This record gives sequence, C-alpha cells and structure tokens, in this order.
Amino acid sequence: YKYGMDAALDDNLSQMNRYFSNPADAKKDLVRFYYADKEDVFDNVSYPKGGRILNMLRHYVGDSAFFKSLNYYLTVNKFGNGNAHKLRLAIEQVTGIDLNWYFNQWYFSSGHPKVEINYAYDADKKLASVFIKQTQASDKVFKLPIDIDVYHGFEKKRTTVWMEHRTDTFTFNVASKPDLINVDADKYLLWEKKDNKTTSEFIHQFKYAKNFVDRREAIDYCAKHNNLLLCLYKNP
Repeated sequence: YKYGMDAALDDNLSQMNRYFSNPADAKKDLVRFYYADKEDVFDNVSYPKGGRILNMLRHYVGDSAFFKSLNYYLTVNKFGNGNAHKLRLAIEQVTGIDLNWYFNQWYFSSGHPKVEINYAYDADKKLASVFIKQTQASDKVFKLPIDIDVYHGFEKKRTTVWMEHRTDTFTFNVASKPDLINVDADKYLLWEKKDNKTTSEFIHQFKYAKNFVDRREAIDYCAKHNNLLLCLYKNP
C-alpha cells in the first residue's frame, strides 16, 4: 500500500526466486509436523513459498472472500490454536468452495510445477492455441487455475482455464492472429516457466500488459537476446 503495486509485485517475484534458488527446498512440505531444530521453521519454504501460496489463494478466491475468511478464522480460533486445517475450513465456510485439493497440493505436499509454454495459430480455423507442458522431474502433476489474456492491439479478452495434466492444450476462437497471448496474466502463479514467446510478442507485452512482472519479463528477454535496443526503440 505504501510503495504501490509495482513494489508489491517486485517483492512477490523476489520471494519466489528466493525459494527457487535452493532446489533442496522443493523436497520439503510446507506443513511439517516435526522439526530437527526450532529454527528450521524459518526457511524458504515456510516464509517465501508460504507467502506466495497464500497470495495465490487470495487471487483464486478474490480479495473480499479472502479477507472475510481471515477474519472468520481469527474470530473462531481466538484464544486457541490455529493450523492449516482450520484455515481451510474457515475459507470453505465463507466461500463455499472445496479447497481440499489446494491444501493437499500446496500445504501438505512439496514441490512446484515447472512448465514450458508454446503457442500456435491456425489461420484457416482461426484458432489460437496454448500448449502447457509440466516438466518437473517428479511424478506429481499440479492442478492450477490459469488466467490467460488474448491481445489484439490494446484490447484483451481474459479466459480462466485449468491445468490438470502433464500436458494441456487450450484453444481460443479469434478473428485474427493475436498480437500476444499472456499466460498467468496477473503473474501470481508459483511456477518456473520457459515461455516461448517471440521478440515482437514480448514487446507487445511490455507496451500493453502493464503488470510490473510483464514488463520485467519483456526487458529480461530482450536483454538476454541482444534485442534491448530494439525494445527501447519501439517503446521510447
């Protein structure tokens, strides 16, 4: 609130990268019932990852329901003990949404998805396609709701889809080839990704997606591919 949304999204990205920086952390469940030392609770899983998991949950249920749920959780558990099971029950009570899958996946299990994202356009059928492949080494397949924005110029249309398999394909009826398809449009998801966009698509993302992480991704891509001057030239 004090420093603005860009600063919040920058911090969110930094915390995710802090968790990603130590591969050993991917083997730890978020909720662990036994610790070798009391200090073990203050690690990259409990805090950086745990915060991002709450942030994803907030995005999934919406701000109003999320904060009503926290208020309810604190009210019914005041002067007592809280835990992840009670948190889930409180959110389910307020939202009416079954969240067992979410808590089993993120709270009582380990790891995170690694994905590769590819795109295609069929001009004859006027279909744009997004291919998402989970590439993490484990057999675990993650389930995620994903917001996808399809851009033509500055206009966008958002669709929410569900990733539920090792490989998923999502298709969109379009009038012409999109200038950009922006997967995880608000950049909330806790995943490592290889997003195979073109330079022109990243430039469009920089100009029109507006989110801090969108702009950061575009600049990072252009710098990595020696196209930074081209990006700056098209976006003075």
